[in-house]
Amino acid sequence: MTSAREKAWLSDSVNQIVQQQELSKQGLTAIQSAELLKPVKVDAIRIERGRETKSSGSSRFLEITIMVMLIYVAVLLYGISVMRSVLEEKTSRIMEVLLSSATSTELMTGKILGVGAVGLTQIVVWTVMGGVIALPSLAAQPNFGDLQLSPLMMVSFVLYFLLGYLLYSTMYATIGAITTTEQEGQQLQFLIVMPLVLSVFMLMPVIRTPDSATMVWLSMVPFFAPIVMYARIVIQTPPLWQIGLSLVLMVVTIAGLVVLCARIYRVGVLIYGKRANLPEIMKWLKYAKA
Repeated sequence: MTSAREKAWLSDSVNQIVQQQELSKQGLTAIQSAELLKPVKVDAIRIERGRETKSSGSSRFLEITIMVMLIYVAVLLYGISVMRSVLEEKTSRIMEVLLSSATSTELMTGKILGVGAVGLTQIVVWTVMGGVIALPSLAAQPNFGDLQLSPLMMVSFVLYFLLGYLLYSTMYATIGAITTTEQEGQQLQFLIVMPLVLSVFMLMPVIRTPDSATMVWLSMVPFFAPIVMYARIVIQTPPLWQIGLSLVLMVVTIAGLVVLCARIYRVGVLIYGKRANLPEIMKWLKYAKA
């Protein structure tokens, strides 16, 4: 049975033969026909900060896809680890002992930073192993040979991974505090995962029009910035003030969430038997002290 590639090759060959015959009827020689039918090669040139760099669209798309999926998977994976850790300490009643020697803010922040350090260490190990083992063989492939990860991309990856992790893991810790089982936590985490999923779906619009007003403003929203702004940096580096503003907004949002979520965390980790409802959570936010 003929494969799709063989069909495409056969179709191109037949078209070329027909075209050569038509050109020969017009008085052109075989050499002239071959010159006219020769495929046109287009080189993609990326202009960044006044400099021209050779770049292919497929390699740029691979860079965005690989790095963005690393951020997405890492933030999601280690955020869930924070939630499970809170639930484990809550169900085993260890939290009651820990709260006697530290505040809820210190416990929540320490847990988030600890899991984040483990996650960043694992990513570094995976990167080193991938560079040593997989990179030489991938470099020989046509689509992977043009991959270029600049220092700005690597620094931006670390910053947006860390800030994205801190942002989402703070909310994951809160979910772990207000729920009693992992099944309840999985039901509520849908609200947290939605911005991440929407960010991934917006990759194609970002690639097509990275400087459009919609993409610029979405990349400033802290819940979308880890993926949307990083994709903009990879495809076409935006002005530095936009990158700086998105980082500042993420830091401010993280600080505000830590204060609010620590109040919920303070009371929630000591509640057993039932999941807290919205009126109870609002009451905790009003009266609890972190």
